[in-house]
Amino acid sequence: MTVLKSKPLNKLTWDGRYKGSLVVMMGPDGKEAKSGSPINPLATLNKKGRTAADIIASLEDQRWVCQNSIKEIKDTSKRISGKCQVVAKALKAANDQQNALMAAYSAAVDKAKAARAKIPAAQSAIETAFQGLENAKKKLEKFEIDTLKDKTEKELQGLKSERDATIASIKEILSIAKLIRGGKLVDLADTAINKIATHTVKVDYQPRLKELEGKVAKLTAKSANLAKEIALGEVAEATKNLQTYIKAYNAQEVALNAALTAAAKARKLAIDKLHKRSSTSALGDIMDERRVHVKYVALTKKNIANYKAGLDVAMKLLSALERDYSSVRYFLKGAEKKDKSYGPETAYGKATVKAGLGNSVLLGKWSHYAKSELAYCKAEMKYLNDQSAQGPFAGFDKVQKMMEEAQITSREKLRAHGLNCD
Repeated sequence: MTVLKSKPLNKLTWDGRYKGSLVVMMGPDGKEAKSGSPINPLATLNKKGRTAADIIASLEDQRWVCQNSIKEIKDTSKRISGKCQVVAKALKAANDQQNALMAAYSAAVDKAKAARAKIPAAQSAIETAFQGLENAKKKLEKFEIDTLKDKTEKELQGLKSERDATIASIKEILSIAKLIRGGKLVDLADTAINKIATHTVKVDYQPRLKELEGKVAKLTAKSANLAKEIALGEVAEATKNLQTYIKAYNAQEVALNAALTAAAKARKLAIDKLHKRSSTSALGDIMDERRVHVKYVALTKKNIANYKAGLDVAMKLLSALERDYSSVRYFLKGAEKKDKSYGPETAYGKATVKAGLGNSVLLGKWSHYAKSELAYCKAEMKYLNDQSAQGPFAGFDKVQKMMEEAQITSREKLRAHGLNCD
């Protein structure tokens, strides 16, 4: 009979623990036990042993994937947490920039208010000029052209026509004047300033002012000869004053609108800065990493779940196989009835029983380790689901909190200036 030598079925290690080899169940001829022979149960054990070896190898691979994934997740969270200083610096820069924008906005609003403050004086001056024109009209209406003794009838009729035309022009000017008298520009300015925080209201008297300016210029030309003839200087003086004050009135409107436009631009820049706060490269990169991290954590959870499912299957299989290998003596007793050479007390039988018990002990260790690995899965799954400062998103959450607090502060500043930032 051939001397029985052990032959490794498969060399295995699991997480660096319980290194060892299952050995092949051999026949007395030194060859692997064959199916259909008296030692058919040993051939079955070899098949089950190889299946167990494949499962252990698979679990070893899964354990390695899970272990490395968890390490990568923890390293990433720690690394992101270490970037908080970079984020803080970026947020401070954004805050400083917003402060500068808000200062520019406040300055523009102050300019608009200053321009508005000058409007009453300009309006009062133009009102005085209108009154002067009104007085001139009244004098012209009362003036008796016929009292001019040195004029021929034709000349008197010409002067009457000029007087009537001048009065008509003044009436036309005063009718236009009604549209800009009574403080309406001040009211419009106040409305525009009150709405700077939400939108721009342009104060636009320009078309009427231009029309008025043109009418006054024509009146000046038209009444020049009349004033010489009837020695009535009120019209000339009133039109001259009116031209001066219209320009001043116009300048205040231009200044007001320029300030309103500047305030609107400053407002838009300040609000845009709030909405683009996370667009700085440091913050943008971290947010991109977070999106990848979320997917990686989800994948790791799936891997842990698969590993646990594999452990559940392995525990049942290894436990059953452990018992089977420990029963080799009984298998041999059954075979002994057909051939005495298979008996458990023979040299072959003793070697085979020893090999079976060795396999049983190794499988028992792996079965026990599979059970302890369930606790590992539970602990790692708990970590992956942890939303606290000890969880996988701790670093990202720290950065996110800094950003949220910065945004809250930024919004409060905008609202304090009456700006709508929603």
